[in-house]
Amino acid sequence: MVKLQLYSRFDTKFQYRLVTNYICLFSKTIRNNLMLHLMHIFWIAGFMALALTACRKGSWNPDKQFAEQRRVHEEVIRQSEIEKSKITSKNLALIESGALVHIQPGILISELNKVMGYRFEVLATAMNPGAGSVWETRRYRVGHLIASRFGHNSKEFEICDQERVLFKLTLANDVVRTVEY
Repeated sequence: MVKLQLYSRFDTKFQYRLVTNYICLFSKTIRNNLMLHLMHIFWIAGFMALALTACRKGSWNPDKQFAEQRRVHEEVIRQSEIEKSKITSKNLALIESGALVHIQPGILISELNKVMGYRFEVLATAMNPGAGSVWETRRYRVGHLIASRFGHNSKEFEICDQERVLFKLTLANDVVRTVEY
């Protein structure tokens, strides 16, 4: 009889576990299927709402969109042109002021050429072969300075006053003697 009671006790525990496991498994499956089904319905409803509002008549006008994109593009171009103009004007002012500050009597011709470049007008040249000296008078214009620094095709060269005289120099033996502003 003892064996039978042990077996029946074991059998009851086993049956209890089997039934609880089956109920848990069944309820999880139902829960997962229900959740999956609800998510499926949610995604379909969201997609339909998006599709119906996006495809209605009159909601998108390609001509208006093109005009707006073109207006934005032209505004960006205009702003970049303004910025380039400011930078160009700033470059001109910096170059001219730098030249006026650096060119002083007593500097060597090599320093003069670094600052001003090699474009200038020779007004007069005098040589004294006995003393071995060479005197030269040069005229530097704004156009010469800008062309030496930025080139003839630059925006700076286009907007500068090319004929305005910056100064006249007198050189003696490769040294600046006088500067006339």
